Amino acid sequence: MTNYELQNPYSFFVNYMVWAPTQEFIENSNAKKLMNIVNEIYGTNIQDWDSLYNWSNENRADFWWTAIRDLGVVFKEQPTRILEGDDIKNQEWLLGAKFNPVDSCFNNKDKGKTAIISGTGEDLKETTYGQLEEMVNAFANGLNKFGYKPRDTFMICRPMDEVAVAMHLGVIKFGGSVLPANQSLEDNFRDKQIRIINNSFIGNVAAIFEENEVLDMRTGDKKSIEIFMENKQFFESYPLNPHDVTEVFFTSGTTGNPKGIPGTAIGSLKSPITTRYHLDVKPEDIMTWEVGFHGLIRKWLIYSSLMNNATMSLYRGSYLDEDYGRFLQNSKSTLIGLTPKLAKKWRKTGNMNNFNLSDVRAINVTGEGIGIREQLYLSKLTNNAAIYNVTGGAEMGGDQITTTLLKPICVTGINSACLGTGVYILNKNGNVSKEGEGFWYGQNPGASKTLLNENGDELHEKTYFLGKENRILRGPNKELLRRHGDYLIHKMGQYFCLGRVADIIMTPSANFSPALLEDEIESHPYVNNCAVISVDSENKKKLVVYISLESSYKKRDIPKCELQKLISDIIEISEVKVIDSIPLSITGKKSREVLRKNYYGV
Repeated sequence: MTNYELQNPYSFFVNYMVWAPTQEFIENSNAKKLMNIVNEIYGTNIQDWDSLYNWSNENRADFWWTAIRDLGVVFKEQPTRILEGDDIKNQEWLLGAKFNPVDSCFNNKDKGKTAIISGTGEDLKETTYGQLEEMVNAFANGLNKFGYKPRDTFMICRPMDEVAVAMHLGVIKFGGSVLPANQSLEDNFRDKQIRIINNSFIGNVAAIFEENEVLDMRTGDKKSIEIFMENKQFFESYPLNPHDVTEVFFTSGTTGNPKGIPGTAIGSLKSPITTRYHLDVKPEDIMTWEVGFHGLIRKWLIYSSLMNNATMSLYRGSYLDEDYGRFLQNSKSTLIGLTPKLAKKWRKTGNMNNFNLSDVRAINVTGEGIGIREQLYLSKLTNNAAIYNVTGGAEMGGDQITTTLLKPICVTGINSACLGTGVYILNKNGNVSKEGEGFWYGQNPGASKTLLNENGDELHEKTYFLGKENRILRGPNKELLRRHGDYLIHKMGQYFCLGRVADIIMTPSANFSPALLEDEIESHPYVNNCAVISVDSENKKKLVVYISLESSYKKRDIPKCELQKLISDIIEISEVKVIDSIPLSITGKKSREVLRKNYYGV
């Protein structure tokens, strides 16, 4: 990037469109179908995305109920009321309803259609909807056979494959809740999670499912997975209330104890609805996500694909390896999710360059925003797929600001808030602005209502609803606001997420995303990874750059002047610190908070 572009990045980005839909795509999209349904039912005249978004934000109960009906959600008992409560904190959805989200994954589906493609680039295995449903039934029957109870919680520590999917859905069909955990979790972090759950309102973790065996936490006994999968007879799903807990997700804990976030049955419907209309997911799509770290992404992928009658592709191996490119090519995956870190590794190693990825039509970049180099690289790699950022979190059930494929996409931008989601940006004085901290308002079925930690209600209130001097946060029309913690810029209909408010690099002329500066510094041939932080020193801010070096580089450091050239003179680098590796959170994000604490000696 030039000096001018670095000093005015978002004015530059908003005019740099990298993808746009065709009129034919728009006319045949799921969102256009929804517009027609809304027009017919409610007498509106919605013809474009922005009008649909405005209607969904002003008529949340009507929007979510119309979308739920269009998705084909199966109810054991129909709701007597769609929504009760007038804000994002005090809300009850689908009052009187009983349902189990697993039923909607298989209802009216062709049992011979492929539900999952799994394996490696040279060894693909297909599992049909019929076969997967048998496995789900078998697993639910196994839980019943060994005396577990509905509403028990089960930790799943198995790599994402067809069996892990069957476990996840089998637990929920049985009436339990799932804690999706990564095998690489350190034992002390896993123990923290279990302690928090055991002391919460959802009760003890009843069992841990590893790759080949089950540890019964009640007795300490171990059993093979196969014993749980013997009885494939149909299992009648447990009737859940909309706000019953079905999954548990944890924050990284970098700023204290990890927070336990309860995911609910009604929250399970958010991701398939968002992807149905924003990404236009259809039965012919094959969806794959980098799911190694984040439990929420597992839920997101399972429900987004199965409820929309699509296929998910699950790779067994390292996403950095060349074989993953072969897997994407041979599985003909159409929708990919990945982190910026993975995209950077692909660009630097070239491991994906020899494969035909022209079937890919969109790539969702989650975790932190993608840089311009990676976005253009992925666009070229996939023959001009739509590459886009999102922001959201487990505490909101997933995306809150995410791109729609019905509008053009600019470099690093996000062209819409989610349907049914209200967004305000407030400056440091608490006034609505085009730049500042982002807040959500209005009822949202994916939003958490408490945390599983000790004093969960109080901690939830403090984390998401209280501002300075412990005052409730309010919008310009006295709306109750909910914090997520991201710093946003809104220009010409495009959102730019600069990262966490605490991480923003502030200068007298402008505020910058640390990722933007890191992207420039990481273009140095010998910088493997980088994190930048702003620290206080003698009543002023200074920039400290942490780098890890490529293994091929034999020297111990890189002169500061070489890195300064890469970011021009927009901000002066005060210190460069070389470390073995940049610390990451459990969700794969750079832990700049850890680096700040280390810098201050905390």
